[in-house]
Amino acid sequence: MRINQLSEMIGKEYGRINKSMILKYLDNTSLNNSIFYICGPPGMLKAMQSLLQEELKLSKEKIKIEEFTGY
Repeated sequence: MRINQLSEMIGKEYGRINKSMILKYLDNTSLNNSIFYICGPPGMLKAMQSLLQEELKLSKEKIKIEEFTGY
């Protein structure tokens, strides 16, 4: 069984988090009333911060970051 078949069966997402994936689960009210916590290697943090701030237009005050180096 392939990972995408398994994901469809159990209703899970896989792959990189992107704008459409977030908007699939959060409406504008939820998005604007949420605080986002991101943790991971520097490249992932930069990509997620860009997604949240530039694509979804969230203020940096709504984003909490913890760099987890050592991967």
